[in-house]
Amino acid sequence: FAYLQEDARLYGLEAGFHLHPAAIPWVHLASSYNLVRGEQDNGNNLPLIPAQTWNNEIGVHGDVSPTLQDGFIRLTIDRAFAQNQTAPFEADTDAYTLIGLRLGTTVYWQNQPLEWQVSVTNLLDETYFHHLSTLRPLQVANPGRNVVTTLRIPFGG
Repeated sequence: FAYLQEDARLYGLEAGFHLHPAAIPWVHLASSYNLVRGEQDNGNNLPLIPAQTWNNEIGVHGDVSPTLQDGFIRLTIDRAFAQNQTAPFEADTDAYTLIGLRLGTTVYWQNQPLEWQVSVTNLLDETYFHHLSTLRPLQVANPGRNVVTTLRIPFGG
């Protein structure tokens, strides 16, 4: 193998907020933005730098009734921007938006808590390619819609 080495600069930004308004404490808001850049001294971009992302979540939570406790519902919207600042041998990646939904509650049955959740990722079944996917050069898309349900029964204590 022959390796080449060159000085480079890597920089970025990560910013976000997480908010639970005092006036409406059952509301949950969160947002974050991520940016990474990498450039060699010769002006070429570094390979395998992730696309810019903007992730957002809004949710509500609280007790629904004496039998249904800790209920919640969350909507997520994750945006990956187009990655077109690529290395000379690397292909660009298109932008995409993924929507997710998650809901759950704790049901009490004869004083036994049953924690139930359902989550759906990629709700709209978007076909997309994550820029860092090792299957992207083979044109194998990332997973489509995924539905998961969970029932957790805590025992003891």
